Amino acid sequence: MIIYEKQLKEMLEQNEEMIRLLYCLSDLDLPFDYYVAAGCVANTVWNRLSGNAIDYGISDVDLVYYDKENQLSEKEFQRILSGMLKSFPYQLDIKNQANVHLWYEEKFGFAIPAYTSVKEAIASWPTTATAVGVKMEKNKKMTVYAPYHLDDLFSMKVVPNKVIVTKEIYECKARKWKAKWPHLVVYNW
Repeated sequence: MIIYEKQLKEMLEQNEEMIRLLYCLSDLDLPFDYYVAAGCVANTVWNRLSGNAIDYGISDVDLVYYDKENQLSEKEFQRILSGMLKSFPYQLDIKNQANVHLWYEEKFGFAIPAYTSVKEAIASWPTTATAVGVKMEKNKKMTVYAPYHLDDLFSMKVVPNKVIVTKEIYECKARKWKAKWPHLVVYNW
C-alpha cells in the first residue's frame, strides 16, 4: 500500500487543479473531516496508467465531508470554494455525508442508515477501486484514505463493494467507466 500511496500522491500532484483545490481546503481550517474522493481520484490514476491526459474523463470532483451539526451547508461550502477557485475547470459535487440518509431513498429507491463518519461513507461506495479519498493536512502533507487499499485501483480492477449499492448501480457505473478506460477489468456482481 505504501508504494501505491506514494504513486497516487505523485499522480495527483500532476493535476494542478486538484492540488489547488486540496491546498484551498487545507487553508480553510475546516472544523470537520473531509476528503476529495471517488471518481476524480480513481480517474487520475486510470489516466496515468492508460497514457491519457491527466484530466481525461473527469467532469466533476467529489468533495465529501461529515458535519453532523450542519455548521456549513453544502451550498455555503460551494460558494466559499467557488470564490477561492476562480476558473476551476471541474464541477464541484459537495455532499455532507451526515445527511445522505435523508435523500438517498428518493434518489436510489431504497433507504440507508445514517453514516457515522465520512470514512464510513467512503467505505460504502460502489467499488473497491473508487472507495478512496485524499486531503491535504495543515502541514501540507497529503493523506490518503483507502479502506480497501489501493491494489484494485492500480491494477485497474473494478470490483463490486456490496456494502450498500445494488447490482444495477454497480453495473451502470462499471459500464460507463469501461467505455472510457477500456483496459479496466470489470468483475461481475
